[in-house]
Order: sequence, then structure tokens, then C-alpha cells
Amino acid sequence: RLILWCRLTKYMWPERTVISMKKKTAKEGEIEKSYDGQLSISVRCAEGIRAADTNFVSKSTSDPFVQIVMIDQAGVVVRDIGTTRTIQKSLSPIWDETFVIVPKEGWANRTLKFRLYDRDKMTPSNDLLGEASIPLSQLFYEHVEVQEAQKDRSRKAVKDQEEKPVTVTRMIPTTEKKTYTETLLYKEAPGGKLTVDLHFSVFAGQGLENDIAQVGPQDNTDRAIAAPKNTRGVLKVSLISAANLKVMNRISGNTDPIVFFEFGSKKQIEKSRPVMNTCNPKWKDAVFFFSDVTPEEDTELRVEVKDYERLHKIGLKEHRSMGGFKVPLQDVIYSSTLVNDFHLDGTQGTVKLELSWTPFA
Repeated sequence: RLILWCRLTKYMWPERTVISMKKKTAKEGEIEKSYDGQLSISVRCAEGIRAADTNFVSKSTSDPFVQIVMIDQAGVVVRDIGTTRTIQKSLSPIWDETFVIVPKEGWANRTLKFRLYDRDKMTPSNDLLGEASIPLSQLFYEHVEVQEAQKDRSRKAVKDQEEKPVTVTRMIPTTEKKTYTETLLYKEAPGGKLTVDLHFSVFAGQGLENDIAQVGPQDNTDRAIAAPKNTRGVLKVSLISAANLKVMNRISGNTDPIVFFEFGSKKQIEKSRPVMNTCNPKWKDAVFFFSDVTPEEDTELRVEVKDYERLHKIGLKEHRSMGGFKVPLQDVIYSSTLVNDFHLDGTQGTVKLELSWTPFA
């Protein structure tokens, strides 16, 4: 009877699980710290690329352009960054184009992939000329620290009576510009070389100067400490809502508002999605980033509200303007975060924006 009772209780009352309520600490091999900032990707030139357009009269050539994507460790595309312009009839094209992004968390484990194509005007598909990849981990210094393990009061730890030190990897980003000349591969065969510049700028207030002084090389340390603050940064614009907009459709008594943003001397342009049939629209997750901003040159954000026209896509009608306004960048810098209902100049209606300025370290 005793043996039968023991066997039954094994299935009726499972073993207790002890849950530790202590604060989570760094685990073995874990990346302890990451940094937020802006990544500038400059596609410079290529040479010795394949000729995709055969010409029996003159020399064969290509019309190359580069597509940039970010992939994860499984090779899946997680972000389409952009495409360069097409250089006509060249096997040694020069683009000198820069794409600026604000990477999301965990970007140090991503890889940039550059795909070189030949623009084909006769068919909808373009011919692949070659690919090159650059792991973004190359922009970081790997620093390994051994930390003392905190006491664990769980039953297993008490039983083993072992407290091993924890090895933690700290990834410290470099602030210097790096130039890469990568071999373009097509069907595992070399097909020319591509030259790219990568430059990561860290937002201020993250203790980068102290970290680099402890870990990074001397050249990088001097550059980081001597870098002037509050001279360049990123402007974040969150479109929240609008109210009491002008009626543009007399039949429905409503309007289809869409908001356009233009910023700086480089005329960076963004636009929201249209909200249909309302004079009091609300937007969700309408967040825009204006990167590589210099307050001395980029002085104001220009905002314009328009009535969306469905026939605009085929060029039959233009969006009708409903008014706009300007926001001086200095107002955002002084307030750090600015939330306000801005009145449209010369007409009725307001637009609610949240603006924030993040300088680079």
C-alpha cells in the first residue's frame, strides 16, 4: 500500500518550482549595453562590374544602381533602406549617395546587404549583377568583462553552493567613419568591387565618452571627447491629430486630410497617410525622423495640410492645399520636447504635433 501511495502522489502532486524574485542580472555571454544613434550609409562607387547589356556595334555595358537592405541572422530582410539613382552605360559607376537611418534595438546583430542591379527598361525585372554584405558588428568594439555573480537564494543555488563569476560582453560603437571595399558576388563568382562608407553617430546623454575612454583606441577616444555637442542631431516629429479643418468636399461636408512635412536645407520630405471623410482626423503611429540635422543650416520645419485626391496617383488631379505653418527648430531645442496645437496660417484649423530634438554625442 505504501508503494502504491508513493506512485500515485508522484502524478497527483508535481514537483514544486521555485521562482526567484531577485532582479534580473546579466547572464553569461549577454550583451550588457547598447547605444541609440544615427547610421549614415554612403554608397560611393563600383568598378569592374559585369556588362549586362550586350551590344554588337559598340562595347557592352550596364545601367547600374544599388539597392540597400538590412537582414537579420537568418537572412530575412527586416528593413528596406533605399535605392541609388541609375548610372547610364557605365562599368565604373560613381554614385556618392548617402542614406541615413535610425536603427532599432538589436541592430548590432544585423547585416547590410548591397544588391547591384542593371536597370532594364524593356522588362519589369532588373538583372542582378552582384551582391555584397557588411556585418554591422564591425562598427563595434567587443569588450569582455568578468563580473561577480550575485547571490541566488533559490534551492538549486543553495544546494550547489557555487557562485561562478559572470562574463559580460560590452559592445562599444566606434564614432569614426569606416570605408569598405567589398567584392560583389554573382553566383559565387566575383563580379567587381563596391566601395561604401559607414558612419555611426551616437545620441548624447548615453555616457559614450566614458565608455570609449575606458575601452576604445586612443584615436577614437580623442575624437569622441573633442566632438562638439548640440551641433548635429535628429528631429523626431509625431503627428497626433488635427481639428476644425476647412471643408473641402461640399457634397459630403467633410475633407480627406493628408499632412506634408518639409525640413531643412536638404528639403527632407515626409507625408502622413490620408484620413478620409473627417475635419477632425487622428493619426496613429505617425512618427517621422529627420536625420543629420544641423541647427545652423536647418532652421525650421514646414508643415502643410492638403485635401487628398485619389486621382493624384495617375496625374489627373493635385492635392488641394488647406494651409500650413512653420516651426522654428530652436523652439524644439530649447524645450527638448514640444507638444502644441499649431494654427494653420490664413485659414481655420489646428494640427497637434509632438516634436523632440536628440543631439549626437
